[in-house]
Amino acid sequence: EPLMAALDDDNREVRFRAAFALEQLEPAVDINVRIRAWDTVVVRDGQNVYALCNLSLAHRESGNRDAAVETAYQAIELHPEHFYPYLLVAHLYAEKGEREAAERYYKCAIRCNPEHATTYYELAELHRLDGNYASAVEQYAEALQVDPDHSESHFGLGFCYNRMERYEDAIAAYGECLRLSPDHYVAHNNLGMAHRYRGSYETAMECFKHALELSPDYAAAQLNLGDTFVVVTSARED
Repeated sequence: EPLMAALDDDNREVRFRAAFALEQLEPAVDINVRIRAWDTVVVRDGQNVYALCNLSLAHRESGNRDAAVETAYQAIELHPEHFYPYLLVAHLYAEKGEREAAERYYKCAIRCNPEHATTYYELAELHRLDGNYASAVEQYAEALQVDPDHSESHFGLGFCYNRMERYEDAIAAYGECLRLSPDHYVAHNNLGMAHRYRGSYETAMECFKHALELSPDYAAAQLNLGDTFVVVTSARED
């Protein structure tokens, strides 16, 4: 209640800080309260790009994508040099399955801020989901140029290299991912698949076992371990 009251303060910074504080409360406040808070800030300070972006995010979380897009567009019109509103619109188009529009806005975000690794990563994910693995590899590589420790970009590279049958590259990429995120059980599983594709069945089984140690109910690793065990056992019998 004191935070909501602060939204009526004459000081713009006080209003913004009150809305921001409402975002941090545990347990989380109702999404409609958050929308009302950011809307109050925007009505009184329509040039505040951060408030507009937070309002867009709140609309997105509520499921009102049209309002989220409209608010992000408003931020773009007021601040065409700021990368984050473009990124929000790209997210929204990607969620709607409008891949071409999403790619266009990701590229706008990159032009505004070429030093943001996550933008390259998300554009890479867009290409990966379309099965355009070569383009995805290029964008993951761009993300890693900005942030060499971006573990999910290493994971994405490994995924694409497996699909492109570049298994040595996949093994190297998953190795980097696991160096940075050793508990990434999906990476352990996928690394096992790269070794299996190369015919290194014993090493592959160790990778699947690592995945299951981290996530005992992970069905893909259970299946892969079982299948590989059958292959190894059959070879020994022969």
